[in-house]
This record gives sequence, C-alpha cells and structure tokens, in this order.
Amino acid sequence: MTSSSFLSVFLGALSSYLVNYNFALGAVVASSLIGLIGGLLLPSLAVPIYCGSFAGMVSSLLVSDTLSVITIGLLAGLLFVAGSERSKALVVN
Repeated sequence: MTSSSFLSVFLGALSSYLVNYNFALGAVVASSLIGLIGGLLLPSLAVPIYCGSFAGMVSSLLVSDTLSVITIGLLAGLLFVAGSERSKALVVN
C-alpha cells in the first residue's frame, strides 16, 4: 500500500494543479473534483488522492511551473507515507 499511496498523493497533487490552471476552475473546485473522482473511482486510495489534491492547490504566485508542482507532489507523497508509517507504529492493539 505504501507505493500506491505515494503515487496517489503525487498524482492527486499534479492533477489538481493541472485542472486548476488548464481549465481555470480555481484551486478549491479543482481539488474538490480530484478528491471526488478519486474517491468514487478508487475508494481505497481516496485519502492519499485527496491529500495530494491539497498539495496541488498551490498559488501561481508562489509556484509558476509544473516542475515545481512535481517536486511538491513528490515531497507530499513522501510525507504522507512517512506519516502513515509513523501513525501505524503508534496504534496500540
């Protein structure tokens, strides 16, 4: 599940950014669409996709190119996986 979570966060970030800037829908609508589509089509990966869609909401005033969003998506994926692994270690059975 770790590699699929990482990829889902990355693709959620990239797709949210691309939908926002290619269709001029705005960051909130783009993130919502990606989260909704991800949740309906891939329910087991809905959380990482939605997490990534938040990372893709970055403002064009701060990030102006797709390469930067790719970097942000990769970083978000790493943090998501690391956080998921860390939270599993804290769960007491």
